[in-house]
Amino acid sequence: MMNKLYTPVLILLLSTSLASAQSVISGRVSNEDGEALSGANILIESLEIGTSTDFEGNYSLQVPSTHLGQILILTARFVGYRNQTREITVEGDTMTVDFVLRTDLLQLDDLVVMSRNREELLQDVPLAISAFSGRDLESRQIETTDRLGQIIPNLIYNHSGALAGTKSAAQIYIRGVGQRDYLPVTDPGVALYVDGIYMPRTVGAILDLVDLERVEVLRGPQGTLFGRNAVGGAISVHSRRPDAEAQKSIRAQFGDDRMINLTASANGALKDGLFGGIVLALRNREGYVKRVHDGLDMGNDNLLAARSTIMWHPSETLEIFATGDYSRRRENGAPTVNGGVNDKQAFATMGNVALPGCTAIRINPNFPESGPPTFPPPGNGANGAEGCYGPDSFAGEYVSEGTFPVFSDIDAWGASAQISWSIGKQITLLSLTGYRGLDMVISRDADNTPANILQNENVVKSSQLSQEIRLSGVGLNNRMHWQTGLYLADEVGFSRTSLVLPTGSFDSNWDLGYTSIAGFAQATTNLIAGLSLTAGARYTRDYKSVLPDVFALGDASQGRRSIHAPTWPLLKGIYRPITGAMNPGDRMLPNRKFTRDFDALTAMANLAYKFSDNMMAYVSFTEGFKSGGFDARVPTPPPGFEANSPDAMPTDYEPETLDSYEVGIKSNTSDGRLKLNLTLFRAEYEDVQVIIRQSINPITVNGGSADLQGIELEGAWAPVGGWTLVANLGFLDAEYDELSTDVLESNTPVLPGSRLPKTPRATHSLEIGRTLDIRNLTVVPKINWTYMASQYHDAVNTPQLFQEGYHLLNASISFATADGKWEVVSAFRNLTDERYLLTGTSAWGTAAAYIEHVYGRPFEWSISAKRLW
Repeated sequence: MMNKLYTPVLILLLSTSLASAQSVISGRVSNEDGEALSGANILIESLEIGTSTDFEGNYSLQVPSTHLGQILILTARFVGYRNQTREITVEGDTMTVDFVLRTDLLQLDDLVVMSRNREELLQDVPLAISAFSGRDLESRQIETTDRLGQIIPNLIYNHSGALAGTKSAAQIYIRGVGQRDYLPVTDPGVALYVDGIYMPRTVGAILDLVDLERVEVLRGPQGTLFGRNAVGGAISVHSRRPDAEAQKSIRAQFGDDRMINLTASANGALKDGLFGGIVLALRNREGYVKRVHDGLDMGNDNLLAARSTIMWHPSETLEIFATGDYSRRRENGAPTVNGGVNDKQAFATMGNVALPGCTAIRINPNFPESGPPTFPPPGNGANGAEGCYGPDSFAGEYVSEGTFPVFSDIDAWGASAQISWSIGKQITLLSLTGYRGLDMVISRDADNTPANILQNENVVKSSQLSQEIRLSGVGLNNRMHWQTGLYLADEVGFSRTSLVLPTGSFDSNWDLGYTSIAGFAQATTNLIAGLSLTAGARYTRDYKSVLPDVFALGDASQGRRSIHAPTWPLLKGIYRPITGAMNPGDRMLPNRKFTRDFDALTAMANLAYKFSDNMMAYVSFTEGFKSGGFDARVPTPPPGFEANSPDAMPTDYEPETLDSYEVGIKSNTSDGRLKLNLTLFRAEYEDVQVIIRQSINPITVNGGSADLQGIELEGAWAPVGGWTLVANLGFLDAEYDELSTDVLESNTPVLPGSRLPKTPRATHSLEIGRTLDIRNLTVVPKINWTYMASQYHDAVNTPQLFQEGYHLLNASISFATADGKWEVVSAFRNLTDERYLLTGTSAWGTAAAYIEHVYGRPFEWSISAKRLW
C-alpha cells in the first residue's frame, strides 16, 4: 500500500531529474551497533524533500542543482532513536553522508501549568490536577469538553438535555459535587474558566476544544486563587496565545450521520510587538434520535463559531492579551426519549384521554363531582392497554414519539482582556476583565409521547461583567511566593418558562440579579530544603435577587398559540388548573423583588515535601462554599393557596459547604518514562443542594449532609519502541450521612441509603498507543477504554434513571508527514455499540408522571484531514 502511495512521488522526482541536473546525497543510517535502520526518514525540511532508507539502511536523495553552494540542514529520524542533523554544503554531483543514531527512550511530556497562577511543571504542583496539551487532546479525539470525563478519574461531564432541552447545557461533577440544573439562578458546583474568565452559566459550557494550549482540571474546592469560589473543583481552558510564528491551518472532518466539521485558524505577527490569531469553526451533523411524528432528527449539531485573540507587548514590562468569541447554535433539541409514563397519575390519565387510540380510559361525564376522569376504576391506569401510554411505553433508545415542537437556539458571546504589568523584578499586577452574554430559546416535549402530559418553552437571557485584580510576587529571599486579589462580578438575567399541562398553561417570568464580591490571598513558603507550606483564605459575599411575574393563562381547551399548545374541545370545561379556580392573568406570586445575601470565610492549608527531583508528597485541607438562592419556576401552591396573594413567597435554599482532606504522592522516574500519581481524599459535605420534585416542578433544596471519600491513581508509561500507556483509576464512595426534612417529606422523597446523583463508584480509563515512523510518515494507532460504574442520574434514585456499569471502546489511527504539515486521522467511537443512559430526569411520583431519557451516541466513525503551513 505504501509503495503505491509513493509511486507518484517517485515519478515526479524522476521527471524533474530529466529536466535539470541534480546533486545526489546518499549514505547509510545505522544504530550504535552498526545495524542497518530500515525505514528511517532523511529530510531537508527547508526544501520539503525527503526519502527513506531501504532494507540495508541505504538512502539516496536528489537536490536540484539550483541549490549548489548553499548550506542546508539534513535530518535523520527513526522511531526509538534521537534525531540527528548535519549541516552540509551542496557540492558537485554526489555526496556521501552517513548517520549513526543513538537510542532515545520516549519521554513523557511534563506540562507547564498555571494552576497556582504561576508557571510550574505539572509534577511539581502539590494538588490533584490533570492537565493536557491541546495537541494531546486532539490526538485522543477529545474534541469537546464533555469528553473529558472519559480520561479523567472522578469527573462526570455531560449535557443536561433531559432537563434543559438542549445538549449545550453542561452537567459537571467532580468527586460527587456538581449541579444538574441549567437555569441562570443556579450556580455550578464546578467552576469553568476560559482564559481566566469565569463562565457563569452551564448553558454554553459544552466547549469545542479548538486551537488550545492546554486544559487543566483541578479536583477539590478552589477559591483562594481564582475569581469565583468553587465547591467541587475547577476546569481551566487556555487558548493558544498568538506569537511571531506565522502559522495557518485548515481541518476538515467527515463521518456518519452526515458529519461535516470544518475548522480554520491563522496566527502570526501583525506588526512589531503585536500578534493576532483567529479560529473559525463550522459543525454540522444529523441527530441520532428520530421522531416518529415528523421525522425530525434530535441531538444534531448545527454550530457556527469564531474566536479571535490579540497579544500585545507595548514594553518589556507590559503585556496585554485580549480575546473575543461568538457561537451560534440552531439545533433540533436534545436527543430525549420517553422512559415510561406513570399512567396512574393525573396528567398521564388526562393525556391518554385525548388519544383516539386509547380506549382503556374514558371521561367520566359527571366529573368532577363523582371523581377523576378515569375508568375503570379511578387511579387504576391504562394497565398496558394498546394505544395508551404507561410504564412500559418505551419505543427504543433512539426513537422519540413526541409531537410538541422541539428546538434549541442559542447565541453566546464574550470578550476578555488580561493586562499584566511587572512592577520591578519581584511584583506583578494582573487585571482580568471579562464579559459574557447569552441568549437561549428552547422548546421541549418532556414526556416524548403524543399525549399532552408536559411541554415547555424556555427563554433565558444573561449578561455578566467581571473584574479581577491580582497582585503577586516573591519575598523572603525568593523563599516565598504570594498572591492577593479582589474579584467583582455583576450579572443580570431573565428567565421565562412557558408551561403547557393538560390542566392549563402558565407563564413563569423572572428578572434575575446577581452580584459577587470577594477578596482572597495565598502564600507558599519554603520552610527548609524540600518542605513548603501553603496557606490561603477567601472572603465571599453574594447578593441575589428575583422579580417574579408568574400567572395562569387558562385551561388547555383554549390552547396557546405562542407556545404551540394543542386545542382540545373535547376537554372544554372538564379540566381545571392545578392551582384550582384560577382565571387567566391570576398571579401565583406577587410581582415584586425578593433578595437574599450570603457570605462565607473559607481557608486552605497545604504541606508538601519533595524527597527528590522525582518524588513529592503532600497533605492538604480545603474549605469550599457555594451560596444559596431562589428557584425560578412555576411554584407549587401550598395548602390554602389564594391567587394574587401579596404574602406568597418563592422557594429558596441555603448555601452548601464542603471540607476536603487530601493526601497525595507524585512521582516519576529520572528518565521521564514513567509517571505515577496517587491521591486519597475525604470530604464532609454539608447542606447538600439537590433537585427534587415539589408536585410537578423540580426545585433545589438542602438535602442534608454526606460523606465523600475515594482514591485517584494516574499513571503514564513510555517503554521502548514508541509505545505509550496511560491509565487512570478513580474510586468514589458517596453516601448521605443525614437527610433533611425537605427531602424526606417531599412528594418524591430521598430515602435513607440513597446514593448521591452522578457518583459512580469507579471511573477508569486506559489508552495504549504507538508511534511508528514508516518511510516519510509518522503513524500513530491508539485504542482507548473507559469504564463507568453504575450510577443514578437523580437524587431520588429513581429506578428508571439507574444505569448499570458500562464500557466504552474507542480507537484511532493517524498518519502525519514527517514535516508535520499534513495529517489524516481515522477515528472510531463506541466500537461495541454500547447502549448507555447518559442522563435523565423523572417526574414519576408526581402528577406530571413522565420519565425522560438521553442515551449516548451509538457506534460512530469519522475521518479528518489537516493541513498546516
